Amino acid sequence: MRREATAESSIMRVLHRLNDTPYMPDDRDGRLEALELKIMEFELAQSELDAVVISQGAEISQLTKALEAALARLDASKPDAPDDSDSAEGGAIVHELPPHY
Repeated sequence: MRREATAESSIMRVLHRLNDTPYMPDDRDGRLEALELKIMEFELAQSELDAVVISQGAEISQLTKALEAALARLDASKPDAPDDSDSAEGGAIVHELPPHY
């Protein structure tokens, strides 16, 4: 949850900076400088967002591996052959609902 908040605040900071570049319509040098500054800020924003995406990708990979390990442990803990008392006519396992349903 904290990483999501950090990523959101980082994105909001970058977007706020991008909107602060002044526009000077009568001064060509000023306009060129404003465009150069805006391009620089876009490049900075892109690098910050790339860092967030890379860290989220690494976290997703780590969580995927943990999920696969947990599923493997769950499969290993299941009995190999189902009991005959849980089997229906077709061999499918029938799970009875608890009495409070």
